[in-house]
Amino acid sequence: MVVILVLVAAAVAVTVLVFQFTSNAERQNLQTEYNDYAAKFITNFHHLQVMRQWAAYTVASMFTAQCINGYGPKERPWPNITMPDFPDMVRGAIVISHGTTIEFSPLFVNDEGVRAGWEAYAVENEGAKDKAVGAKRRHIHLL
Repeated sequence: MVVILVLVAAAVAVTVLVFQFTSNAERQNLQTEYNDYAAKFITNFHHLQVMRQWAAYTVASMFTAQCINGYGPKERPWPNITMPDFPDMVRGAIVISHGTTIEFSPLFVNDEGVRAGWEAYAVENEGAKDKAVGAKRRHIHLL
């Protein structure tokens, strides 16, 4: 009888020790995997934001170059700029940044003369937007 009690006690002690070791190891593995995935998520999120920022910077540089090279009225070019083939020029930036769209939204002083000039220019060039939207739809199928 004593031998059976000793064997049962030994079996219980071994079972408890095995459980403790394996549960601690599983907990450590889970914590390590969680930390690795969290670090990867944060790194990827940061990388994506940096790529989007560089895509925006690239598009801004293209607009600046177009403005300097004389696209738009000579007397007051900014913000009256039309970039020919805009969808083609920004397609790579959209793909690299994993974006869905890039838009041109100029910022300028709230001056009635500048605003009225911009609105008139936008109305005059409404057809360029429609052409760009049609081109964008054609490019979506290529991606």
